[in-house]
Amino acid sequence: MLVIDKKFTGTGEKLIKDFLQSFQKEFEKFVINYAEHSVEDQELEHIFWFSEQQVKTAVTCALNKPCNGYFMQEPGVLRKIHTKKEKKKEYKNGRADYWCRFGDKTRLSILIEVKHHWINLYKNHNFTFYKIAQERHIKAIEQIKNIEKNDYNIDNLFGTVLTILPIFTRYNSNDEDPLIINNNSIQEICEKMIGKAKSNACGGFVIPKKFQTITSFFDDTEKEKFQSFPGVIMLWTLYKFTRR
Repeated sequence: MLVIDKKFTGTGEKLIKDFLQSFQKEFEKFVINYAEHSVEDQELEHIFWFSEQQVKTAVTCALNKPCNGYFMQEPGVLRKIHTKKEKKKEYKNGRADYWCRFGDKTRLSILIEVKHHWINLYKNHNFTFYKIAQERHIKAIEQIKNIEKNDYNIDNLFGTVLTILPIFTRYNSNDEDPLIINNNSIQEICEKMIGKAKSNACGGFVIPKKFQTITSFFDDTEKEKFQSFPGVIMLWTLYKFTRR
């Protein structure tokens, strides 16, 4: 499922949409496969329970097929730094999260920054998109925009920011019935998310019902809490950069 509120000219518009859909499909496969094997091994565990770096395991694997194995994690980049003399461009060494080539006859170069946070979905289907998640997404936009593009601008260069937002729902105990959602629920959330944190595309998927069971954890006060994870939202911001 993908909702886009961004128009590009030429073949780039179709190709970037194809890339997002292909990536999201592969990312979903990885997440579900990980959950399935965790149950076989011991008990339910989701790859997105952990930090941003662990979630990037799924991102790296999900890029392999769309990019035909021609992609790189942590490529070196030069980033513009703001100085008092704005007319003089100064850069410092840095890294993007990913670079990949996508397409066959017409090809895109894509620079990608990835962030991770959460969406809290309530039983009445209202949700909270946390301020810190918005701030992380906006910070990643600046990281993409400040990259010196010529090193990667072979033909059609795109910059993308992706914030991965697993959905969680809280309960009073594990005896409650978990909140079950469907693709319409994901689409409704995405339609409300478009435009937030300067985003212009949103996708996501439903976690299979058998992996939506209520699990428990202990917070910082050692109090036991209960939650389930019915789906994942992927919030995107897309840019097409000028050719050389």
